[in-house]
Amino acid sequence: MGIIYPSAEPDTTRGPGSIPGHAALAVDIHADEEQLAVRRSIMLVAKHRFARVGYDGTSLAEIARCADVPLAELMRHFDDKLILLQAVFDEGWTSINLRLEDIVITSLTAQNAALSMLAVMTRILERDEDLARLLLFEGRRPNPGSGEIKLSKGYRRFFDICTELISRGQKDGSFKNVYHPRVIASMLIGTVESLLRDRMIAEQDNGYTPYSGSQLIAAFDALITSLKPEQRQETSSVTTGRKAGAV
Repeated sequence: MGIIYPSAEPDTTRGPGSIPGHAALAVDIHADEEQLAVRRSIMLVAKHRFARVGYDGTSLAEIARCADVPLAELMRHFDDKLILLQAVFDEGWTSINLRLEDIVITSLTAQNAALSMLAVMTRILERDEDLARLLLFEGRRPNPGSGEIKLSKGYRRFFDICTELISRGQKDGSFKNVYHPRVIASMLIGTVESLLRDRMIAEQDNGYTPYSGSQLIAAFDALITSLKPEQRQETSSVTTGRKAGAV
């Protein structure tokens, strides 16, 4: 009895969709893309609503209506409003932190990195006013259930980047060693937040920018310079030797 070998010719009678599992995979991919698009639409609307009318002035029902999705669909993506706000923060911080991490890696000194980080953050927030409003005015909220202050993962990563930079600066001579790195990081972050927040309020009250980004950076540079270690004075023995030689 002869052996029958399978034909090496491809079966052209079956389309790609008839391949087992292929059609199901294509459907799954399409469904995932649709869900990502819905989630993205919800977050864009939420970001604008939170920035313009505030967290307390925005409801999930309003966000769902503006995003043109059923409220039940929104709830499948975000269990509550605070989770949605945190997701918006994390997305914004992710784009910022990636830029800041590159600056830290490529800068020669921590002082140069800190100034460059401020310049980049200023440009990003000037281009995205909704994000600026959120970061400066809605960034810290208590959890209604536990009372714990909720901070986004993105902000925590931002603070870690700054603290790590200060530690590096205390080694390369950019910052004094007498302060804990977190103390300097908190001071610098607080200063930047205050400068940007006060400028935004002044723009709102006066209708124009009262001072430029270069003035912000100059003021920040003055603060950083004040945190540099003082130059060591010559020891008394060297000074005495010089005086002796001059006699």
